[in-house]
Amino acid sequence: MNASAGDKIRFSPGRFLYGLTFVVVLPAYLVLWSARLGHLAFPDVPQVPALGQVLVVSGSLILLAGMWAIVKRGDGLPMNAYPPKRYVRDGVYFWLSHPIYLGFCIGCAGVSVLFDSSPGLWVITPIVTLASVALVWGYERPELISRFGDVYFDHWLRLPTASSSPPVLRDFVSVVVLVFLPWLLLYEGVASYIGVVDPVWDSTLPFEENLASYDLAGLPYVLTYPFVGLAPFFARTKRDLREFAVAGLVATAIVIPFYLTLPIIAEFRPLQPTTVWGELLILQQGIDNPATAFPAFHVTWTFLAARLFAARYAHATAIIWGAAWIMALAAWLSGMHAILDIFGAVFVYVVVASYGRVWRAIRGYAEKIANSWHEWRFGPVRIINHGFYAGLAGFAGYVVFAGILGPANLAPSFLISICSIVTAGIWAQVIEGSDKLLRPFGYYGSVIGAIIGALIVERWTGLSSFVSLGAMCVAAPLIQALGRLRCLVQGCCHGAPAPENTGIRVTEPNSRVCHLADLRGASIHPTPLYSIIGNVFIGMVVFRMARVGAPGSAIVGIYLVLSSVARFVEETYRGEPQTPVFGGLKIYQWISIALLLVGSILTMIPSAPVSFDGAATNYMTWIFALIFGLVSGAAMGVDFPDSDKRFTRLT
Repeated sequence: MNASAGDKIRFSPGRFLYGLTFVVVLPAYLVLWSARLGHLAFPDVPQVPALGQVLVVSGSLILLAGMWAIVKRGDGLPMNAYPPKRYVRDGVYFWLSHPIYLGFCIGCAGVSVLFDSSPGLWVITPIVTLASVALVWGYERPELISRFGDVYFDHWLRLPTASSSPPVLRDFVSVVVLVFLPWLLLYEGVASYIGVVDPVWDSTLPFEENLASYDLAGLPYVLTYPFVGLAPFFARTKRDLREFAVAGLVATAIVIPFYLTLPIIAEFRPLQPTTVWGELLILQQGIDNPATAFPAFHVTWTFLAARLFAARYAHATAIIWGAAWIMALAAWLSGMHAILDIFGAVFVYVVVASYGRVWRAIRGYAEKIANSWHEWRFGPVRIINHGFYAGLAGFAGYVVFAGILGPANLAPSFLISICSIVTAGIWAQVIEGSDKLLRPFGYYGSVIGAIIGALIVERWTGLSSFVSLGAMCVAAPLIQALGRLRCLVQGCCHGAPAPENTGIRVTEPNSRVCHLADLRGASIHPTPLYSIIGNVFIGMVVFRMARVGAPGSAIVGIYLVLSSVARFVEETYRGEPQTPVFGGLKIYQWISIALLLVGSILTMIPSAPVSFDGAATNYMTWIFALIFGLVSGAAMGVDFPDSDKRFTRLT
């Protein structure tokens, strides 16, 4: 896609069509998409005076400023297919690295608010934002870094560097803009605003229901806000401030999706205010929402701030942490949170405050799995241990899939599952098959097989294909996540070379990493691990959609959109030499783009809902699941290594 880098700006049909696509066709499609989602239920658009106008104007100015800077200073066009010759650092690019995408996303939100479009605000804008992030991380960012080096990281607004020097104004402002502001927008503007959609779980324990609330506890509770807000300005080093900022971003990335997809509420306990602190608590209750109770972000931020203060004032560590625990206790005594909310917040703090150690531990475990190849020979037959992961994925996924459809649809669910395995093998054979890969399996082939199976089932039994595929999409993230453990052992879907603090090392000679990619002992991206993390979040979204009875077409569409966004990014960091590349993108990235479009179209189609009302399992469900697990394990873990016939060898 960067073959035209450095070309002089001139008219060409390619440039014209590319520009027309993003300036005219894409906005028009987004408007059409939003208009066709009227069959779905969404929260109302917030009625804030002039909010839409402000967002549209500010987004447009940022976008146009970015375009102008590229044309004026970059000797090129604001198109990633026709990139500029020089890296632009003037104008808005002095402050931001990707103002065009930022402006477009802000503009999408503004237009949605201006025209009171709930689908535009709650579906289109988030997906446009995710797609923009995917395009940056999955193509533009690595491309720019490879062409221009570290200058890419040197915009004014950026996270502090990991150095021992004192922070400067730039670092403080960057933390406020890049960490606090996104958190505030997502917490108050999204999670608290949307609130609770039944059904939910309650974190209030029985003994707490009749406990009194103390308005004097409002004093330490309210003090949390200046305590957290001022903490960055007391950071001792840039490294300390960076750790605070990254921990805050990780906490936001974990907790906000949890609020939106698995809401555990704790209603505020009744309070009769007698002091100004009680009045402030009542004001806080009017702003916050029980859906943002578990875990208590109030406490997580307090502990992160205490850690930052303690690093600066080591002699006062006990006092600082004592104050932090008093603030945490106040969240319970004031009736603002249940005790489980506090414990949940402490757990989140422990995880995010140790994000470096947690990531090293996860990578270490992934590396052990990647080097755990073991096989058993029985005459011409070989059983490889990674087949157990495939069997577990098939077993667990089938239980979820068939459980949602109910015992009456065991045979249809089994047929759809078998179709997905068969076509996964056919697909990978066509795309990646070779004399070294006689029986590979491909994810996109399984998607095609599930569709074929669902259509057969609909014609056979009358079960809506959208309902069966929607149920399959709820199970798919679990299947993918467990299946990626097999990928770690086999070495398929492996990563490209990576920095030491990111990658894993594979030395097992039977792994594809060693015998196919010639990357033995090299630090490579743990891309199966990236896929597992992505599927956890995707699974939370589709589970929540099914839990509230969303149409099957919408579940399938959103699953395809989210999985395509995740796969586009993941593919950039894969290092499989056999993957075809066209026009600067890997074939799976092109497929991701196509399936994102297909997914968006499916969300526009009304269909029957996927409901948990009839979800159940019986002993036959578990028998079918066991059979399917054995089939999956055999297909992906049993072969005939001495044979050269097609489909006989796995590696």
